Amino acid sequence: MGCESSKALKPGAKRPAASTLKSPPSVSQESDSFPSPTYSEKEVNLPPICEAIPCQEESNSKNPVFVGKVAAGGMTLTHFPGRKMMEKLKDSGCDVVVTLQKDKEGAQKVKELCQTYRVQWIQIDFWNLYHTKNSAVLHSQVTVMADLIRSGRKVAIHCAAGIHRTGMFGYAVLRELGYTTAAASLSLRSLREVTYLRVGRHRILGMEDLLGDLFPFQFEGGEEHTYLPPSTEPLAASAA
Repeated sequence: MGCESSKALKPGAKRPAASTLKSPPSVSQESDSFPSPTYSEKEVNLPPICEAIPCQEESNSKNPVFVGKVAAGGMTLTHFPGRKMMEKLKDSGCDVVVTLQKDKEGAQKVKELCQTYRVQWIQIDFWNLYHTKNSAVLHSQVTVMADLIRSGRKVAIHCAAGIHRTGMFGYAVLRELGYTTAAASLSLRSLREVTYLRVGRHRILGMEDLLGDLFPFQFEGGEEHTYLPPSTEPLAASAA
């Protein structure tokens, strides 16, 4: 499975919008023809700082799965955490929780839990930054998460259902860490399969349109489309 279509960004070079690139036919969740999520470091050509993590059958379980390991750091994806999930995150070594929601969505409840369990809490109003196309601030937040992982921190990212915002932001963090589009997509599936299956290809391509020029490797389409999350029907932005 080649990933040569993700190349280092050339100075002054312009790329076509990801959403305008030709995509292969949509693949449903139930389809047996969807490519295997397992891969090796050689196949996806990960940079030295990243560790290739194969898809785990239990990736959809309630136990945190950390992917994107750099040194002792890593990232996991989850739904809105309650006390039980916070306990599991804490026990797994998580020391940073990122809430991609507004205060009116109950974000302050997560803040209180983080204070109780002595976990650093970061709040990002993701939809506001995304829909206003505030790429500078959004990318700066993505960079903060990547730097935390590089420094050895374990970061948990969530929204409401842990699907749309969580998948888009988590994907961007992996891309910022140096993952190609294929590697980031497959790692997303390893982290939380339900997120991978339901985030929607159009949302991932939307992140590429907004931040793609700022990532270490440029997305040009081609075979990399094969490994993107399946297409889904566009839903209301506030759904997850």
